[in-house]
Amino acid sequence: MWITQLFSYWSRQIFAPGTLLRKKYQYFRDLLALDRYCLEKMAEIEEIHYRSLPCDYARLIRLSEELDDGVAKLIKSIIALNPLRYKALRDYHKKVSFYMHLSLNINDPDTQPPYALPIDQELKEDLAGGKAMNLSLIKSKGFIAPRGFCITTNAFNSIVSANVLRPKINELLSRVCLDSIDDFEKRCAEIQDLILDAVIPDDVQEEIDTFLNDFQGSRLAVRSSAFGEDSDLSFAGQYKSLLKVKPEEFADAFRQVLASKYSPRAMTYRIHAGLPDELLPMAVLVLEMVDADQSGVVYSSGVKDKDEMGIYIVSGLGDKLVSGEVKAKEYFINKKENYEFHQDLPSYLQKLHDQALKLEALFEKPQDIEWVVDKKGSLFLLQTRPLHAIKPDNDAPRLDLPVLAKGEWASPGLISGKIFVIQSKEEISRIPKGSIVVAPGLYPELTAATDLLGGVITREGSAASHFATIAREGSIPVIINVAEAMDTFQNNQLVTLDGNRGIVHDGKAEPRMLFSSKKKTWLTERMKKALEHISTLNLKDADSEDFVPQNCRSMHDLIRFTHEMGVREMFALTDRKGRGLYRSKVLDLDIPLVFRVLNLEKGLTEQGDSQTKVSLDDVTCKPFLAMFSGLGHEKIEWDANIQHFDWQEFDKVSAGVFDPTKSALLSSYGLLASDYMHALIRFGYHFVVVDALLGKEKELNYIQFSFKGGGADESKRLMRLETIRMVLAEFDFSIEVRGDLLKAEYSRESMVETEKRLKVVGYILGRTRLKDMSMDEEKIKKLAQEYSGEIHDILGI
Repeated sequence: MWITQLFSYWSRQIFAPGTLLRKKYQYFRDLLALDRYCLEKMAEIEEIHYRSLPCDYARLIRLSEELDDGVAKLIKSIIALNPLRYKALRDYHKKVSFYMHLSLNINDPDTQPPYALPIDQELKEDLAGGKAMNLSLIKSKGFIAPRGFCITTNAFNSIVSANVLRPKINELLSRVCLDSIDDFEKRCAEIQDLILDAVIPDDVQEEIDTFLNDFQGSRLAVRSSAFGEDSDLSFAGQYKSLLKVKPEEFADAFRQVLASKYSPRAMTYRIHAGLPDELLPMAVLVLEMVDADQSGVVYSSGVKDKDEMGIYIVSGLGDKLVSGEVKAKEYFINKKENYEFHQDLPSYLQKLHDQALKLEALFEKPQDIEWVVDKKGSLFLLQTRPLHAIKPDNDAPRLDLPVLAKGEWASPGLISGKIFVIQSKEEISRIPKGSIVVAPGLYPELTAATDLLGGVITREGSAASHFATIAREGSIPVIINVAEAMDTFQNNQLVTLDGNRGIVHDGKAEPRMLFSSKKKTWLTERMKKALEHISTLNLKDADSEDFVPQNCRSMHDLIRFTHEMGVREMFALTDRKGRGLYRSKVLDLDIPLVFRVLNLEKGLTEQGDSQTKVSLDDVTCKPFLAMFSGLGHEKIEWDANIQHFDWQEFDKVSAGVFDPTKSALLSSYGLLASDYMHALIRFGYHFVVVDALLGKEKELNYIQFSFKGGGADESKRLMRLETIRMVLAEFDFSIEVRGDLLKAEYSRESMVETEKRLKVVGYILGRTRLKDMSMDEEKIKKLAQEYSGEIHDILGI
């Protein structure tokens, strides 16, 4: 492939140089478009990290693959410009690509048996998930829990693999945006439908049926037990639990629990936690239902201080307590004092208290425990997990603002914002970002809007509810049971929540009172490593000896290198012999300059393109017209008797043999497109090259300028160069002078500013031509100031 490309390149260079120029230009345009594309992809990746953009890890993978593909095409374009010089870039790209993908890679999931396990044995989290693992552990330590079994994470992985769902799931996840709730919910529903329609492989179904046979005639609780659930991240209430399920209806219930992994609130929670979908496979805990009389939650420590236990009780099943729909009966027990469990209290209360203490000792941290008491008074534990940040910050600063309402804290923190009142969970999708939401209760569905919520105030609620747990993890202040003042809150009312003390203040707190810190997550840590191979720029100085392909260690390096080399290739597009210009057209000018132009792409009007001689009115090339508006300015005086062409070259051939107006060898020339120009201008014994792109895309605009030679001695030529250098520096060009060669560059600025600098280039060229013959030390600064002043006044720059 490369040999064919090289042969084609050489053939055009020898036999069809004009065609080669146009081909090179097209490759260059492709390179510029790909350069912009790659920079945009890189910026999208960086935005995820530096702005903590709430999106799925699959989006990062998709963007990195698109960046990788774009860079590969970018390198293909630079190789097409010069096959011999840049061939090795492919190998460096492969190396960078390998390390980028390695830094982002997630191991393939395990799809092998076991697919179901009893909870009477101690289980591992990677197979059983957090909930089943904790329950199996406490059962092995003698705590009483219902009969049951666990369907493993491998079963979930096997279902996803057998139905070829991972590519479809990741494509949908890669498009997820939490900023658009309607679109987000639509994509969640699409993924859930994939799971609900999935076929359960025979080997998975057989293992499940083996355990189900022991529960014929029973009713089952089918509960989520995802990897990571009930650990340092609770995922409280994010997944589905189905109660009173008949064994013959189990398959449908099982799929619903698996699909709940992709519910909007579960997805929101996972994305904000910075975890990829593949790392959290779903296991399912299946328990025999208990005929509940009383149920509830125990917080083993830290309700109001670290030595206080909180017990929350409701009648029947506890689902209404954790969903925030009802207010529980509450008991707060100081663990340092001898609490009297007198006969008026529920008979199981002391046992519940003792078991909570034992669980706290077993796990060596405070526990959040779900429990149930059956009609016979027997106590069963349903789950235990670490208790998350329930203690209010009593040392937080007190606010000197009027008090609007008092309630009870459910999640600590301070926040100022505008009130947004909702009357039902259906209105959650309308919440403006940063709002203090006023609601009847702590709806679990509020989890899907955690990135929008500033804080929450509710008429009723419980610190033991699922949403309160999530709010504490997400540092969202929540005040509950503010019944008396609820009707006083109005939309857009500015308030400050003191979640530490359960107080709503009128007005806004000082900014110094409010602060937040960026959380470290799996995603932020992984991206730090990945960005080393994506956006870290090692090639900073294009003129350094280190600016070589073998020093490209990131995608950014490859993009930077190819862009710089692409511009240089176009700067050296033709040599001084003008090869490839045999179909060029003579430009009729009002100034005595022999100039030929070659239309690359829309650089001339249709009429001009059909003629052999054209005027400036036929030129549509924006950078060329900008430069000539300076070069041809009326302030510049020209001697019509002097034709400006390369006399040095002319003297090398026989006098009278060549006509300067007809020979490309002696003419100045321009290669023109609508927004691109490559020009070589010959003024007597010196020449100038100007290569420029002038368009709407700021990042692609540039001017590269080179000035060399002259008819005077070296000292006078250098004096003129110094005058030009001082003027260009005045107008923000970066400049390098080596001997009698001056190079200047202006890049990545707006179309308006770039156009102005092209006028500067044209004007200074016209004003300094032949000046080397009359230069002396005293004139350098004087002329530079004179020319700069003229440019400011005449050209309005």
